[in-house]
Amino acid sequence: MPSRRRFLKQTLAATAAFGVVPAWARSGAATSARRPIVVIGAGLAGLATAERLSAAGETVLVLEARAAPGGRVRTWHGFADGQIAEAGPTRIADVHRRCLALAGRLGLPLEPCEATTGEVLLVHRGCRIGATEACDLADPGLELAADERGLTAGALLERYAGDFAARLGDPDAALAAAAFWQDIDRLSWPEWLAIRGASPTAISLMTLGANARELSALYVLRQMALHRPARAYFRIAGGMNRLPATLAARLGERVRYGVAVTRIEHDGGGARVHAVWDRHIFAEGVRDRHDLGTKFGGTKFGTGANSRDRDGVRDGVRDGVRDRHEFSVEARAVVVTLPPAALRSLALDPGLPAPQAHAIENVRAYPATRYAVQTQSRSWQRAGLCGAARTDAGVEIGEASFGQPGSHGLLHATAYDPVGASSAGSPSLLRGVDYAAEAFPGVTADFERGLALPWAREPLAGGAFAGFRPGQLAAMPSLLARPTKCLHFAGEHTSPWTGWMEGALDSAERVCRELLA
Repeated sequence: MPSRRRFLKQTLAATAAFGVVPAWARSGAATSARRPIVVIGAGLAGLATAERLSAAGETVLVLEARAAPGGRVRTWHGFADGQIAEAGPTRIADVHRRCLALAGRLGLPLEPCEATTGEVLLVHRGCRIGATEACDLADPGLELAADERGLTAGALLERYAGDFAARLGDPDAALAAAAFWQDIDRLSWPEWLAIRGASPTAISLMTLGANARELSALYVLRQMALHRPARAYFRIAGGMNRLPATLAARLGERVRYGVAVTRIEHDGGGARVHAVWDRHIFAEGVRDRHDLGTKFGGTKFGTGANSRDRDGVRDGVRDGVRDRHEFSVEARAVVVTLPPAALRSLALDPGLPAPQAHAIENVRAYPATRYAVQTQSRSWQRAGLCGAARTDAGVEIGEASFGQPGSHGLLHATAYDPVGASSAGSPSLLRGVDYAAEAFPGVTADFERGLALPWAREPLAGGAFAGFRPGQLAAMPSLLARPTKCLHFAGEHTSPWTGWMEGALDSAERVCRELLA
């Protein structure tokens, strides 16, 4: 049986040879007389939805604008010693029952993703503090209140927020119905901690690793509550992208790549989905390579997209072969799994109800840049550290090389990066090295190669995950998830498990209940 790579090459060659677009695009993509349920987006939410619907006997068609499945679940290959890094999700918690069940059903082995020994570091005002150390003992100059002294950062967090987080452990809790939670939602995380009596220094210590000033206090409390019972975290052996890739392989030709949906006409009886097939994006499906930036080659930006020479293209046709083809599909229902940033550019006729449209327009994704930094050795281990750290630059660091072969080290650094949303240039990979070196100074001399991905500049993502601002969490997720006529909505931004693969799978379950009821 030919591999998917060979199949794509053969299909592309046939397309070029006959000067036509694929038959499925010419005929409106559907091969069944029965109107399909069209799923927009082959990220984890879209693929899980399609698989469940297919298993229930529904005709399903998945349209994906990119050249590969997975959405924000992406794995980087090509590092020394055969090591891999993640551009997107890095962990699955032991409380993520849907992820664990799906990986087991697909035969994808899990492995621990973080060391059980070695200290986690906190970097605050240039001082490196062990997570198990009393903060003021590590840095006597800290201006903490008398009753905050002698406590670790974790103990401070438990002191000020633990009792509230314990009350939010039910992911199905109706937050919008409770004025108590709405009052908390109106505050940012640092503002709420201040109201609780925390000193400015304690607040700074409790918010390391991210920019919490733009996040709703209720959002942070819910994240704490959902993961409060977690005792272990895992990853998929061989890369997180094996999860969506395996789902996509099972769906086969029900997933179409290089297809951007531009407009949906819909009513209670069905929809017409208008889309554009792009030959160049389809061709990209035969590639699976990233360019690694090195200390010798300057700073590079690895997104997996290659530059293409489009000289000589006129009216969408090159050498008699059409580059783009517009078509439409009649659908019984449509499942939209696009993140809000991409959904905002999708024309809907008629438009959505005003409250739902307002939610889509105003929710913003957290503007993170993910760095993968490979070093000659794992210098942090020699210092008795586990490779994990949180810094006051809004950076969270974790060791990607744990459990991987070879002697090289590999770190993930996830940085709050609002500049990434507007900067025309690529993010400096050396900035990621500097971020990692704040916690682990040996990284600077040890650095060999790496990658960077500013999620805010990904047009189909707009950021790393939905970051609900003050006043948004209590009501917006339910609005984002609300079905309208034959339109249904999925994605991590519609789930209590925001920012996790579990959220994508949770939303897929909900949408399938709506459609199969």
